[in-house]
Amino acid sequence: MIQHQEFKKKCREFFRFLEQEYSCKVATKGDSYGVFITYLNKTTGVRVSLEPREGGVFVLLSELISGKIPPYPIFIESQTRLHSFYLDDIVSLKSPAEVCEQKIQNTNGNSESVNKLYCYSTMLKKYASDILLGDFSIFTQLESVVKKRAGISFE
Repeated sequence: MIQHQEFKKKCREFFRFLEQEYSCKVATKGDSYGVFITYLNKTTGVRVSLEPREGGVFVLLSELISGKIPPYPIFIESQTRLHSFYLDDIVSLKSPAEVCEQKIQNTNGNSESVNKLYCYSTMLKKYASDILLGDFSIFTQLESVVKKRAGISFE
């Protein structure tokens, strides 16, 4: 499995553009669930995580509320307002053919996790610059996708 220090190092390397081009500040947290590196600018939060129990590497983009990433809801109902979405959903909406496939049973390899980080950093640059600049208009569509996947009907 990729070591926490190696993950942090590669994450800072591949996602450096968030600091340089989008004025993000960085915070790092590690616990028994994994490693979480959070990038924040005035409008947007990006959390890059290595979560072995959940099966790999994830990138979550959030609209900041009062300067903070709001908690992700445990239960999603029809009236739940979502402020955070995974990069995979953003990419699948903007370019369905392009994905960072993650083989859950294979995420323990060092090179597999590093490849995911590189892939996600590339996709973040390519498909989420609008969000990084504070344009969250796509979030309405994303909310419908997430709620539909959760089996929520819109009556």
